[in-house]
Amino acid sequence: MKIYAIDDEPIHLLIYERAYGATTFQSPGALIDALCREQPDLLISDLMMPKVDGWTIVSIARNIYPDLPIIIGTSMDDFVQKQCAKHKGCLYWIKGAENLPTLRQLVEEIRCTKLNGKQ
Repeated sequence: MKIYAIDDEPIHLLIYERAYGATTFQSPGALIDALCREQPDLLISDLMMPKVDGWTIVSIARNIYPDLPIIIGTSMDDFVQKQCAKHKGCLYWIKGAENLPTLRQLVEEIRCTKLNGKQ
């Protein structure tokens, strides 16, 4: 499964690379270039980044691939952000070592959906 992940924190990029074999990006421009060349099976995006926020990334990705599964990762357990994610068709992951099993579950759900030909 081809996973793209963008985050401004190197530790999170390392987790995505090591745990899921993700292609990672710290630069929004590099991610957008990659999205224009190839469709991943999943995009994981940080919500709060210095140059471009996660919602902008979601909007760009949705314009290119309307049905692309997206997981928004953030350290904020915020009701409004969760509702926004739901409205935009994204899954919501609250970052933290204690929540890594939740990320694993979300990725596996998407993987199983892809394997079963559903989207």
